[in-house]
Amino acid sequence: MGVPGLFQFFETFTSTKHFSDYRGEILAIDGSNLLHRSTIASAEDVAYDRPSTKYLTFFLNCVKALKRYGITPIFVFDGCTIPAKKSCYDSRRVKRDMSKKA
Repeated sequence: MGVPGLFQFFETFTSTKHFSDYRGEILAIDGSNLLHRSTIASAEDVAYDRPSTKYLTFFLNCVKALKRYGITPIFVFDGCTIPAKKSCYDSRRVKRDMSKKA
């Protein structure tokens, strides 16, 4: 994550739970993060600039899993790039560009 110390800050407020502990609940989920993780399912296609819907299938399977546990997901997406994460985004872009050239 691009905000130094963020995980350590939230660590005191977190605990490990099973999805079934949230049955009947509405959960807000970082949609951008889940989509980013979904690209792992189609990493080879992304690397070779091939069309793919594997990332979407991964995303929808996550939604189905939540629904099986009786959880209503609400996906929250970021707006504009925040200044605190600019260097992180720039670094990722450089790495992606270098990986595509290799």
